[in-house]
This record gives sequence, structure tokens and C-alpha cells, in this order.
Amino acid sequence: MAFDARNKFVYDLFSQALYNVPRNQRRYVWDKRNWQELFDDISFVVEGKYASHFIGSIVLKDGGRTEGLQNYTIIDGQQRIITMTIILASTMFWMKRTEMAAEFEGIKRYLFSTNDVANSKVMVSFEYHGSLEKIIQHIRDLKSDNVSPNAMIDYLAVNKQRDKSITDAFKFFLSIIKEKLEHADDKKLYLIKLRDAIVGMA
Repeated sequence: MAFDARNKFVYDLFSQALYNVPRNQRRYVWDKRNWQELFDDISFVVEGKYASHFIGSIVLKDGGRTEGLQNYTIIDGQQRIITMTIILASTMFWMKRTEMAAEFEGIKRYLFSTNDVANSKVMVSFEYHGSLEKIIQHIRDLKSDNVSPNAMIDYLAVNKQRDKSITDAFKFFLSIIKEKLEHADDKKLYLIKLRDAIVGMA
């Protein structure tokens, strides 16, 4: 089994590829303490206190190409990749709510990959936690501006018990971003800085 170790930014990692966490890998177990620590570190970048945040090593197994997209199995780092995906999707939700049409379309390239037959797929999938893909797809296709974030997440949960850690993570990041927006002088600028801080992690 061959592994390739390289230094990459998140925007390089999340670029026209598909990442899968197989069913036999560790479940998503991060909790509020982990989420808060990561969001605090990202916030330091947003506020200009740090240039960027180091996310640590991620180990991928090359799965070859299918219809023009590179496939990878995540061997190590799935907790961080899943969490970054959830934060990006939560940012996308608030871009929609803040009427940032161009930025909403632009952030999709960090969450979806388009293959050679023009099918768009969620970039990161977790075989055990089906709610992850379903929620991200729903946010992409969101039409109503009146939906309650928590009610939306509860409605979309594939398995409420098995996916509780995933749905709780979405609720946490949707809520904390909303709180930041309520105190931001420029809501749109905050969301742009948040997106840049996430994809600029190395």
C-alpha cells in the first residue's frame, strides 16, 4: 500500500477530487470541545492575529480516477476533514441567507466535484454517516429563506442516533457563525474572511 506525503493547503485538497471515509474506519467522534477549539483557531486567522492555522497530517490512499475525478480513501485525518467540510457547508448556508449569490456559488467548489459527465458530487462522503452528504446537498439546493437551521438539520438526519455527532456539529457551527454575524460590522466581509481562513489552512 503506497502513501504520498505532501504539504498542501485545504484549497488544494478540496479541489476536483472525491474523499471517502469507509464504513470500517473510526466513527465521527469530535464534540463541542473539539469544535470550539478549532473554531477559535480559525477565528484568530479571521481577526488577523494568525496568518493561518496548521491542521496537521492527513493520510490518503489513492483509489484511482473515475470519470475524471481522483478518488481517495481517508486513512487518517477524517475527524478534521469532516469538521472542515461541515464548517464550509455552514458558511455556505449563511452566504445564502446573507444574499451573497456569487460567493455562495463560489464556495461550492470546495464542497462539490464535477465529473466528466457533468454530475456534481459531494466531495467528502462518510459511509457510516449518511446525513453528511444529504445535509450538504440540501444547503446547496436551499430555496427558502425562512427555514430554521436546527429544524432543517433534524429533518435531514438519515439516522438520528447514529448521526447525532454529525448533526450536532452542523448545529454548533451554524449557531456560532450566526452569533458572529450578529456582532459583525460587515456580515459579508466576515463570511468571506471565514471562508478564506478555512481554505487557507495547511
